Amino acid sequence: MIVARCARSCCDRASRCFTCGTRATDAQPQSAGDPLLAQAAWIEQVQVADCPRSRRQRQEAIDAALKQQAAMAVETYARFAEVRAEAEAIQSGSHRLTIANCHFEDLRRGHWFIDLDRDFEQFEGRVMDGSDTTAHPKAHLRTLDFILQGEALLEVVDRIVGDLQHVPDSIKSRTFARVRLSVPCSSFPTFGSSRFLSSHADGPRLAVPVPIKFSEYWGKKAKGYEKYGPSFVQFLDSFEVSCHDQDRIEVTLPGGKKMVTPMSDKTRRRTDGGEKVVIRSRNLQRQKLVFQKQAESSSLLFEALDGYLENVVLSMSGLQLSLLVPFDDDVSNCSFPFGPDHASPDKFHHHHNTYSRIFHVVPMTGRQLTGLAQAGGRITVPAGTVMEHTLVGLLEVGAAAAVAAGVGEAAAIAAGVGEA
Repeated sequence: MIVARCARSCCDRASRCFTCGTRATDAQPQSAGDPLLAQAAWIEQVQVADCPRSRRQRQEAIDAALKQQAAMAVETYARFAEVRAEAEAIQSGSHRLTIANCHFEDLRRGHWFIDLDRDFEQFEGRVMDGSDTTAHPKAHLRTLDFILQGEALLEVVDRIVGDLQHVPDSIKSRTFARVRLSVPCSSFPTFGSSRFLSSHADGPRLAVPVPIKFSEYWGKKAKGYEKYGPSFVQFLDSFEVSCHDQDRIEVTLPGGKKMVTPMSDKTRRRTDGGEKVVIRSRNLQRQKLVFQKQAESSSLLFEALDGYLENVVLSMSGLQLSLLVPFDDDVSNCSFPFGPDHASPDKFHHHHNTYSRIFHVVPMTGRQLTGLAQAGGRITVPAGTVMEHTLVGLLEVGAAAAVAAGVGEAAAIAAGVGEA
């Protein structure tokens, strides 16, 4: 039986309508029988709850939030740009620009607005710790692996998605099935691993994995998707600047001059930092599920479902993800290696996963999933299912260096003020 409130503090919140984000009732109906089916029934009730806002009103609210955040970021960027310009005038004869730490502290107090698909084309920065690691976010690919402790439910909500006005132009022309993943609190993993694949001139490196809290990570995601819609990528936390000698990044400014920016001290979180928002304007994030084979015809050990992350809701009953799964795409044909220069997703459809059969995983299309789930429209994935989330490895320290160098100003102005 599903109880009215999960015992976990991470889920002590009211559920929200999946379409518009409106809070639904705080009480969950008692339901006997299969807990996963009871969970699905609850989620379905929340889904069809009366919504005071239409899809259009919802999109208008998202657009307004993006515009407001960008406008506040413009103010932050303008203040630091004045400091940078004054320092350049005073230090015109030097090849390296020096700015006092107090100005970088002020930068971290402000609001940021970063578009991964527009802001980093001209950015160049290196970490001054002896590793010569680039601070460019697109030189790092981040994967997060969460292994479920119990079962979860996959449901086909729409066999063919008709309305794609809320997604970037780069994927509008394709056909998708809308799939809903429901993970009850009892199946939440305790920790997941976060790994960075870092691209160097002589080849990639695999960074040391660090633990990530499941409820904290997806709680931030849910908050971001509720406010900023499917273009949302992540929030960046605010920290004090580090005084360690090696916690520095050397950034190349547009005129060729170098500027040294301090990295953050992640042991000292700021309490007065503005909201720092990262979006993608030309693509959506991808979410992958890997589980023991469900189709009898499969000759491999595991199957994978790979889709675009459309929405995230974290409620008192669990986590819910909405995925746009390509209906017929052969993901093996559009795989492209991470590292070499390549065009953006709106010009070149690609992903960075490999689905060779040598790894014992076969990708499942939207068509295959709808066929497998045809009887009840849903399938149960077992404990041990891997939720793998892949995104550009944007670190707060690299973002701070990029913002200090002037990255993001044009995109923030365009989004916040409407200018080119």
